[in-house]
Amino acid sequence: MATLVLLIGDRATSEGSLAAYLALRQANVVFEIERWREGHLPGLDGPWLPEPPVLLVDQVPIWDSLAIGEFLAEHVPGLWPQDPRARAVARSVAHEAHAGFRGLRTFLPLDLLSSFGPPGRLPRSAEHDIDGVACLWRSCRREFGAGGPFLFGAFTLADAMFAPISLRLVTGGVPLDAVSRDYVATIAALPSLGEWVEAARTEHGSLRERAVPLALEPGSPRQRVAPASDPAAPGGSSTDAPKPPTPSGPSATVKPIGTGTRRRH
Repeated sequence: MATLVLLIGDRATSEGSLAAYLALRQANVVFEIERWREGHLPGLDGPWLPEPPVLLVDQVPIWDSLAIGEFLAEHVPGLWPQDPRARAVARSVAHEAHAGFRGLRTFLPLDLLSSFGPPGRLPRSAEHDIDGVACLWRSCRREFGAGGPFLFGAFTLADAMFAPISLRLVTGGVPLDAVSRDYVATIAALPSLGEWVEAARTEHGSLRERAVPLALEPGSPRQRVAPASDPAAPGGSSTDAPKPPTPSGPSATVKPIGTGTRRRH
């Protein structure tokens, strides 16, 4: 079994780190978390370095949240829909959430420890993107969402990619239609998201403006994140540990790179 270490940025503001964390929790694998720092990436230190998140798989770096998700999908079933048509749309939607909606991102920066009132008059680019996000959500829920509360019924990588956007809308006080409100509430209720937000609060201390040491300083022990079924999970037992929405049962495993893993889809 491969050793997985997720190198993350600021929990309060790094949307890629959040998306990668949700994907790993959903994959139900054992992994560790450490704050990114120079010197973490074997063979990649130099004038150019990828930004977090970076997943080290037996010290082999995989960077970018969607690339991390695609790697996990090679080992863990269920991270993409099983139906080919739904899977094709889910991949397109995930890529759109990952790289698109620049107007929304510019006007509504991610900050999990802050909240704002209704934004009033929106810039045209932000308004266009918010309408586009809501349209995608309604379409996915209508066409593919019969099996559960997520975009494609069960949780997929598309939901991991859209989670930071949904939180931007919440903290920005953006009014939403009924379908979008329900979907945002579903994302907000994820136990894994609750873990992340609580860790962000601890990381920054009780006062956001006060400079405090990071919870995971370079050189400190890594934080181990065990799946809900792992008796060693935080809390001391499988019943006390935070549980991702799916899958249930034994934890999944990731093989070392180069051991003949085949793509599932």
